[in-house]
Amino acid sequence: MGKKVYTIPHRLDESLGTQKLLEKGLIEPIYCIETFLNSFNNIKKDEDELTSYLRTFPRYEEAISKYASRIFELELEGSIIVENGLIKPTF
Repeated sequence: MGKKVYTIPHRLDESLGTQKLLEKGLIEPIYCIETFLNSFNNIKKDEDELTSYLRTFPRYEEAISKYASRIFELELEGSIIVENGLIKPTF
């Protein structure tokens, strides 16, 4: 799905599966929870922008060209519906 996966570091030999994923670079460790949470500030800003945009009932094709992956996610979640080529938020 192209999403990042994170873990809290474990002691050696405590979680061998997690250690293997870390070694392969498939997941990222969280060393500081504050730094980790602050890394999502940009995402929240984008969601606010997207929410405002969706309240204008944009055409589906236009929304896909601007926010493709987020539109698909919201559609699967049931947060938006498409009627007559327009996006209507359900929130």
